[in-house]
Amino acid sequence: MNKDIWHVDDIGKIHELITELTLMNEQHAVVATRLRVVIPAISRTVNEIALRLKRGGRLGYVGIGSSGGRAWSVVCCGMLSDMSSVRRDSSR
Repeated sequence: MNKDIWHVDDIGKIHELITELTLMNEQHAVVATRLRVVIPAISRTVNEIALRLKRGGRLGYVGIGSSGGRAWSVVCCGMLSDMSSVRRDSSR
């Protein structure tokens, strides 16, 4: 790092940011490792949901914060169009 272009206060903030980013990266690695273990269970659950939707079942989900915003955007933007076609096919 070229100290000539940074003020002393800025260098402290940069080190603080690097520390925070390092911790965040380590936490992401832990999540990825733990998620890998449950992927088979998630896959089985998704398959079971798909079977139930084909039989006329319904899927509802709720989220708070950014996940709630994502849920709302999926519904509002019609991103579940594939699911609605499954329901139409099951009613024949």
